[in-house]
Amino acid sequence: NSTLCFITLILFLEERSYIIAPTNRIGNLRGRNIISPSVIFKTFNKLQLPLTVVGSGQEMKRLQKLAGPTVTFTGAISDSELIAHYSKAKALIFPQVEDYGLVPIEAQACGTPVIAYKKGGALDIVQDGETGIFFEEQTAKGLVEAIRRFESITTKNPKAFLPATL
Repeated sequence: NSTLCFITLILFLEERSYIIAPTNRIGNLRGRNIISPSVIFKTFNKLQLPLTVVGSGQEMKRLQKLAGPTVTFTGAISDSELIAHYSKAKALIFPQVEDYGLVPIEAQACGTPVIAYKKGGALDIVQDGETGIFFEEQTAKGLVEAIRRFESITTKNPKAFLPATL
């Protein structure tokens, strides 16, 4: 099952949750065009937002050490459980640069908007303000601003980014 080596981070908020997919494989986190997992964890801890890491792999123990009080880990999940997480997600956060990212396409296929770093394949997948939000910098500040912008839009218009609009 390929899901065993995939990482997906999920942030539980109200009825829907955020999913953050920083990389394809837990074993390949280092040296990629991505925000450091420690920065992602610190960002969510600072915002006091719970974050759940879904998946397993060789980097799991290192990531658990970097976590913090709002971050939990589920371990390996099945493909159907991953689909269920996508379907319940408030948004997918896609902070890396990839030529073509399947993760945001999978999320949108499940009716989940994407908060993505504004480079690479995300430019072809995300329509800013319609199917998701972009952030300009791969930094904690850029990520925080994007999450706050997303929250502002969904607070003003609860129907924004609903599956029917994706």
